[in-house]
Amino acid sequence: MNAQQALKKFLVPPEKVREYFTYLHCANIRAVLDPAVPMLPSTLEIKPPSRKPTINNHPMKILDRIHLRAPLKHLACAVALGLGAGTTHAAVIDISGTNINIDTVVGAGNTGRLIGDTSTATSAFTSALDLNGYTLTLNGGNKNGAISGNGVVIVKGNIAGSTGNTYTGTTTVSGSVTLQKTAGNALCGDISVGASASLNWSYANQISDLSNMTLSATASLALAGKADTIAGLTLATGALVNTGAGGVLTANSLTVAGVVQPGGTYTSSNSAFVTGSGSVVVLPAGTSYEIWASTNAGGGAPNEDYDHDGMSNGLRYYMGAAGTLAAISPPVVTTAGVRTVTWPRDPSAIASFKVQVSTNLSTWTDVVPPNAAIDESIPTQVTYTLPAGAAKQFCRLVVMP
Repeated sequence: MNAQQALKKFLVPPEKVREYFTYLHCANIRAVLDPAVPMLPSTLEIKPPSRKPTINNHPMKILDRIHLRAPLKHLACAVALGLGAGTTHAAVIDISGTNINIDTVVGAGNTGRLIGDTSTATSAFTSALDLNGYTLTLNGGNKNGAISGNGVVIVKGNIAGSTGNTYTGTTTVSGSVTLQKTAGNALCGDISVGASASLNWSYANQISDLSNMTLSATASLALAGKADTIAGLTLATGALVNTGAGGVLTANSLTVAGVVQPGGTYTSSNSAFVTGSGSVVVLPAGTSYEIWASTNAGGGAPNEDYDHDGMSNGLRYYMGAAGTLAAISPPVVTTAGVRTVTWPRDPSAIASFKVQVSTNLSTWTDVVPPNAAIDESIPTQVTYTLPAGAAKQFCRLVVMP
């Protein structure tokens, strides 16, 4: 009897099942009927192999891929993955339903993939989850697993763990939620903090730099002295940002009670929505590097070269449409004995810069604005005047988005 025949004979009366598909790249599989334990249709329990694979003590033929039809109840499956020393094969387990104990259903080292809107039990979990276009409600407990894919996340429990979430879509915060990721982002997408909800920081940099955050009238943020950066912050009348001792929330835009606020630093001494000794810093009008890079450079770092043309992402962002390979090394222009070098600049770029000079291309000296040798009077360019009398001089522009 092969595996498919055994599953059909012992486990899957076709007239009593809801069809769904789980594909497992397995070395072998062992399934055990347990009528006393009703399980969800998509429940799979991952265990290390302990014996030759069987179904109800019938030997099973080992297949590379098993197509499981799960019964509506009374099925527990133990799947042995990665038989061979040092070998591990992770499975993708399809899940949906309410009050799901994620670690029990998905299993350590595997990824749960939503095939319908899903809510978790209040227990903690460590398994990874793929939203797959659906809504995931996180109820209570520390959620340590990494969440990916596109969908909607409703957060009612703490977000912890050492692997960042990368999902896209929207996030709703309900109740008191603490962000405890030690690496990567805890929350992604555009974030709505609901009425009377509070979002609390245990570590810095918990929110994606691309996220826009909206707070209801009775909602609050508690930075607890930590720093974070977001794309935009919108506050209803009565919403509060408690910075704690020196916390800083940086945003590209700020709207309070429907009114767009100018760039600047907002503290408890000049703004009713800020408490604590820190600040909310709103950058000047423009486009942050992170937002630019997400569209133009695959989200790469400033020192990377996304299109492999010899020009770093940071310089291309800073120079804008005028940024070319020729613009990196502009010619020296001599006027009335004064030698100058001019680089293009995009006025919407939010970045600092410095000029570095050298006589040997080995040792470089920083020239940091404001400096008499640097002219920024024209918004679309930066001009550096080389020292008079130097027989040989090299200079370059260094950008820090």
